[in-house]
Amino acid sequence: MGPLFWDSLSMTAMKNVRTAELLVSLFLLAVGSSYAQEPARPRPSAPASRDEALGSLGSTNRTVRSLAVSALERERTQLANQLLGILNGTNSNGAKVDAVIVLGRYRITEAVPSLMQHLELDDINPRPSGWQNRGPGIETFEATPVSDALWRIGTASIPFLLDKLAESEDTNVISKCVRVCYRIEGRTMTQVRLQQLKDLATDQKMKARLEFAIGTVLGYDPSYNFVGYPDRLPQIADTLAPWAAVNIAEVQGRVLTRLQLEALLAKETDPARKARIQSALDLLAKQNATKK
Repeated sequence: MGPLFWDSLSMTAMKNVRTAELLVSLFLLAVGSSYAQEPARPRPSAPASRDEALGSLGSTNRTVRSLAVSALERERTQLANQLLGILNGTNSNGAKVDAVIVLGRYRITEAVPSLMQHLELDDINPRPSGWQNRGPGIETFEATPVSDALWRIGTASIPFLLDKLAESEDTNVISKCVRVCYRIEGRTMTQVRLQQLKDLATDQKMKARLEFAIGTVLGYDPSYNFVGYPDRLPQIADTLAPWAAVNIAEVQGRVLTRLQLEALLAKETDPARKARIQSALDLLAKQNATKK
């Protein structure tokens, strides 16, 4: 094959390349023109109200759902800030107590540091106007609103309660912190935590405070009808009202509470005690059916 052949082949290849480049350019131009003719899709906007945000959670559009979640989170943050403003401001004790109750019921974990600074609201006497037990069950704990709010918030309160009781010189404050820990985690876990702190403490005054706290845990009067402690569940057969099972279930879970009651019922022989345990089981089942 001579040079003319290779020159001809090279020119043909170059023509094919140019043709391909032209076709690609025409294709891109056509695609760009079609996009330009399509109307721009509007971007989803943030929901304007809580109802709109809740409705948007059912959208098939992920962006719409994300905007709804962000809006609800902002609303929760605003609520928490407003309630903390009432609690930490110059408002009446009654207003502060109501703010504390809402903070607890919404389980606002970031409120724990402020709640720890207002433990004295549990001891105000006389009580603010309108501050009273508001119904059966858990609501009766509102006689000690700050302690109740910390209990509702749960384990997020534990580190702050332990710090407070280890550092406070006030035995009333120590007892109050121990009681909330006890309500959240029960006797055994509370005693373990306090003993660990005591074993590590080098300051003798702190050791004495922790020894007092351990004694407080061990010294609760078992006949004291104070519901909400997991350790108290067996006493439903004796002294606790059946609705105490509902409160205990709020602390440790419905399934565990039901299984423990069923185990107690299986071992019990006294008809009256069996009837009390069965009443607690029935009430727990009724509460669970209502929530479904």
